[in-house]
Amino acid sequence: MTRSLPAVLLSCLFVLSACVTSRSAALEDDGSYAVVIAKEMILQLPELPGLDEPIEETQTIVGSYDGASRAFQAQLTGDADALSVVMVAVAGPRIIAVDWTENGIEETRSTFAPEQLSGLNILADIFIVRWPEQSVRSALPAGTSLVTTAKQRRIERDGEVVITVTYDALDENGRSMTRLTNHDRDYSLAIYTS
Repeated sequence: MTRSLPAVLLSCLFVLSACVTSRSAALEDDGSYAVVIAKEMILQLPELPGLDEPIEETQTIVGSYDGASRAFQAQLTGDADALSVVMVAVAGPRIIAVDWTENGIEETRSTFAPEQLSGLNILADIFIVRWPEQSVRSALPAGTSLVTTAKQRRIERDGEVVITVTYDALDENGRSMTRLTNHDRDYSLAIYTS
């Protein structure tokens, strides 16, 4: 017995659609999105991205966590009203897509996305690295400070460094990158932008 082409295509679409899930972030009463970035530390992302200048870039990210390193590629596209981030495994499938618009923050995950990978935390890391100093400072909770130098940002609480961002760092091969280290959650991201 042979199956018709439409039935086969429909079956394939059903299987593929089962491999993707979506979830939305809840907007807080104050018009922000609460993101846990460290133990007892919540970053308040604004309702809209509010970028001063549009961005469109591709990043290669090497994440280190739990003794292992994984490489991803990310495509960032955004302006004052919207930011879109699409992460894929290097030369592989899409892992997660995150859209931050006037309609909210929506993430679409494939089955390849690790459960601990959160669209909100991806946005928070990008926000901490890329947004103007005053925007980051305003998004931090009371009792937390943002210390900046020409090549570094540090988020501190009670004199302890929680997150460090180092700009124009060099990797072991002498390539320039930005490194974000979340000391509280014990992970780091080496971010190469092209």
